[in-house]
Amino acid sequence: MFKFHQQNEIGKRGEELFQSLYPQFRPNNVSDVKAPDFIDDQGRIAEIKLDVSTRARRDKDGHQLNFFMETISNDRRNTPGGLLRAQQEGVHFYVYMFENPQRVFVMDVEKAVAKMQELIDTNWYRQCRIKNPNYYTIGYPLPIDMFKDTFVNI
Repeated sequence: MFKFHQQNEIGKRGEELFQSLYPQFRPNNVSDVKAPDFIDDQGRIAEIKLDVSTRARRDKDGHQLNFFMETISNDRRNTPGGLLRAQQEGVHFYVYMFENPQRVFVMDVEKAVAKMQELIDTNWYRQCRIKNPNYYTIGYPLPIDMFKDTFVNI
């Protein structure tokens, strides 16, 4: 079960890592913590996800095989999660980072949402519910290699 302070700390680590890798982006959520994470001087917005899961399926080199793509962040409020929220907020880049081993994937939000929906619609992938203190987060473990067409350089 994830708790707010634990998730907040993970989020801060992810933001610090992103800032160190992409200094052209500056924090966008300083006055409104619910705003997308970063913006650059061209007005492009980036949302950051740091995955610290130790339970994820891995290849022989220890690399995670799947992204966990949240579809609903809070089932009680039915709030969109991950890519869907990023799309709703006009985000350009969804940055999915793994902490260990460290890997960074930058996705075009519109292309990634379309790919996620395409994969979910196949009914090949199982929906997962992650317990939080008073609600569940819902999403799907989806193969990273299926998202290659959504990756961009920034």
